Amino acid sequence: MSGFLLDTNVISLFAPGRSEPPEAFVAWMSAEGEADTLYLSAMTIAEIEKGLRSLHRRGGVERARRIHHWLEGVLTMFGTHVLPMDAIVARVAGAIDDDATARGRHPGLGDVIIAATAKAYDLTLVTQNVKHFSGFDMAVVTPADIAAEVEKGS
Repeated sequence: MSGFLLDTNVISLFAPGRSEPPEAFVAWMSAEGEADTLYLSAMTIAEIEKGLRSLHRRGGVERARRIHHWLEGVLTMFGTHVLPMDAIVARVAGAIDDDATARGRHPGLGDVIIAATAKAYDLTLVTQNVKHFSGFDMAVVTPADIAAEVEKGS
């Protein structure tokens, strides 16, 4: 498989109430979506769900409702492109986490699972937090890098 795994912080750029992402990045997302090369980790869905429930619990009921409806649309749009944490991803995650620990790093479980999903499916990770994934021996790119490339090609 080849394509791109969108980190939680990247798909969240399109959540309600957020500023519009750069036009060049939006164009890239549209083109890659049409090419059927964009994926999400099930962990991203869990992180968004946790966030909206926390928001609701703390009194942000209306915003949580909007994010809930947006997430439903994301799930419909991505469909089978939401990749599960299966036994293969779990084993890759264990290896990534052990390697990071051996080097004195302690990444969060969410980042480990997202990185493992990208590695297991041979996808490039699109994230705004490159530092979180440094040392994981994987392809990582930022939305800003993508937007710059799109603008250069225009």
